[in-house]
Amino acid sequence: MSELEHSSSLQSQEKPTLKVVGFVCDWSVDLKGALTEDGRLREVPNVYVMMIPCSGFIRPSWLEFALKNGADGVFVCGCPYGDCLNREGNFLIRNRIQQMRRRLQRQRIDPERVTMLAYGLHDREGFLLAIKAFLEDLRRRVVPGGQAVTRAAQQSSPNEIS
Repeated sequence: MSELEHSSSLQSQEKPTLKVVGFVCDWSVDLKGALTEDGRLREVPNVYVMMIPCSGFIRPSWLEFALKNGADGVFVCGCPYGDCLNREGNFLIRNRIQQMRRRLQRQRIDPERVTMLAYGLHDREGFLLAIKAFLEDLRRRVVPGGQAVTRAAQQSSPNEIS
């Protein structure tokens, strides 16, 4: 193996490419210009975003469908709490996600692969920082393809031989 191949394989081990699906309320964070034509975030290209009229319209089955079909993580971004254009959409989806996370845990699926965000129209930078933090957390929790990292793998250092 050449030195270049070895270094690229080390880089891919350090930061695996994860697929993340996001559902973002039209009235929350403004993503005009931040998305490619196919719905990816320009700054974080492995994050696919679907714009929806209100976060309260989302069904947990959509999130589960994404997880079961190859997404490593899923997020919903709604308006700031108490500031929903459609009255209480962000509270509805927050409660649904809490219930869904308990259901995922019973199915032995890491519930931390699903998260809820709440950002205002002009808070793109905060939104992007939250997405990057979510990705970093996912990298510690799952390998690409949705398989959970075992506790033993998380605790052992890369130099240890098992």
